[in-house]
Amino acid sequence: MSDRSTCGLVSFPDYGIISAAQAPPEPPKVLRITRLVVKPGRAAAQERIGTLSAHAMARTKYPANVLALSTISGESEAVASRVP
Repeated sequence: MSDRSTCGLVSFPDYGIISAAQAPPEPPKVLRITRLVVKPGRAAAQERIGTLSAHAMARTKYPANVLALSTISGESEAVASRVP
């Protein structure tokens, strides 16, 4: 009888190693929308930051599509959407 309890204790660590080696599932693809209200007098700086980030994403071959929109009239806003 003592042999059975020893075998049971030895097999438990094996299950922990197997479950730790499994890769986690990938997260689902989602559409991420971000809204940014641009303060008066900061539109030029925001445009420069947006341009620099777009160039950085293109240079590093960012693995998602990005669409940025800004308002022409009314309150100064910028909207960016990203699909991974």
